[in-house]
Amino acid sequence: RNVCDLNCCCDPQCGEEEAALFTSCSVGSVRQVADCGNEQLCHRDVALYSLANTAEGFSVRDSSIQKYVNADIFCIQSQNYVESLSYRLPALPTDGNFDSLSQEFSGFSFNLKSSDRPRSASPGYQYGDIIETAGTNGERRILQLPGAAVNTNCLDTNPVGFLKQQISRCTISMVVDRDCTSLQALNMNTYTGVQMISIVPMVVMSATLKSLEGTLSPVELSPASNLQPALLKPTLCLNVVHQVAIVVKHNPAGEIVNVSANVVLGPVQGTTLSLEQEFRITFVQEEGSNERTFKRRIVRSTNPEGTLSIYQSGKNQDCLRGTQERSPVLFGRGMVSGCTFNLEEGANCSLVSNLLLDVLRGSEDMQYVAAFGTPTLDNVLDWVPLETIFTPGGAQSCTIPLSRHLEIKWTKYGSLENPQAQIVSFKELIQTNSSDMALLFGGSTAVTSSVNFVSVSASAERGFQAPPTIDAKLPSEFFFPFT
Repeated sequence: RNVCDLNCCCDPQCGEEEAALFTSCSVGSVRQVADCGNEQLCHRDVALYSLANTAEGFSVRDSSIQKYVNADIFCIQSQNYVESLSYRLPALPTDGNFDSLSQEFSGFSFNLKSSDRPRSASPGYQYGDIIETAGTNGERRILQLPGAAVNTNCLDTNPVGFLKQQISRCTISMVVDRDCTSLQALNMNTYTGVQMISIVPMVVMSATLKSLEGTLSPVELSPASNLQPALLKPTLCLNVVHQVAIVVKHNPAGEIVNVSANVVLGPVQGTTLSLEQEFRITFVQEEGSNERTFKRRIVRSTNPEGTLSIYQSGKNQDCLRGTQERSPVLFGRGMVSGCTFNLEEGANCSLVSNLLLDVLRGSEDMQYVAAFGTPTLDNVLDWVPLETIFTPGGAQSCTIPLSRHLEIKWTKYGSLENPQAQIVSFKELIQTNSSDMALLFGGSTAVTSSVNFVSVSASAERGFQAPPTIDAKLPSEFFFPFT
């Protein structure tokens, strides 16, 4: 509060001079609360921020207001039907026209183009964003997986939303000798031959062949492999898609880094038949990726201006005679710095020890850090106490601190779609000298200061609550007069 956050383009505390030094926007959009602030509205105004470069090489902040559409909610904005006007009444489904209406509004085309619905200015996807693909002519299209409509027939107008797991089963009608090699729904390239907007192609990781008896056998994939549908007999078609499983791997910023597919192909036999197909898509965060660095200072005291800091290395590396400038600790970013000092004979051990502790710790007393970025003073659970551990080096006569290491453990807290970072442990480890003070005279001794962030988050998995149990009690006379 009241401080310009680094690379936060929407921070009103950042002036033009500070914005000119930004390299990116850590926050690209801010939801306006002026229009009722209701997330269930179909439309809402969102402020977007971006950076443009001037001729001198500096950054200039641009801002605009765009209208976002909530695609997950069906809204009726106005009732425009009036009986006096000559609007054509829609046909109501009956037993006689149900099949014709189903054919009119269903089909298999896989040619939906991307809508003009604005997305976040960030290169990554947010939860629920429609995933876009690149067409053969460079146009933007939508990633789709077939799904069942009001009946079991497959519809390809089923867009895929980011982080929305999907499992669907549907049937497709086919005439074997006519549709074997021409129907898109039977060809694995229809589902695997796509490319994300981020220039990430879909890679087929495995293919399994299913026999007429139902046995499964893996296929060794190679450039020479031919897994296209083939008509062996007028009533037998090979290499037809039975199952498609897609895995989308993304980084913490919501950027898609890898897309893989596993397919099950098999034969169909008959003249006219209905084939059941299964499609699923799973989203996985890449393993071993560096957690996103939140460029926010860590509050360490009840003073809003007080932030956690470490000694900043400068031109003058003397610990006891330098300017002793400090750098704020940014969440998720490890830091190492240090300085040196020279001791003269007859130096007071206790005085030198206290001076070095002040250099490593800073002038202000530090007892707590905020568990979240928005702590409140009246809530004890918002603050994590400091745990100090002194590790003696083995010196007998005098102990002088030579290193200070801050270990901050944190975890992801909250919903799976929008987890928040929470500090759960804060330790200060101070290492003292291993030799006697007399051996330090006349030479240069190094002192180091460091900070490290350790993620202790468990792998997030979706869970569902068990259905409620029925605990109904009958009145005592319920079975009267039988009992």
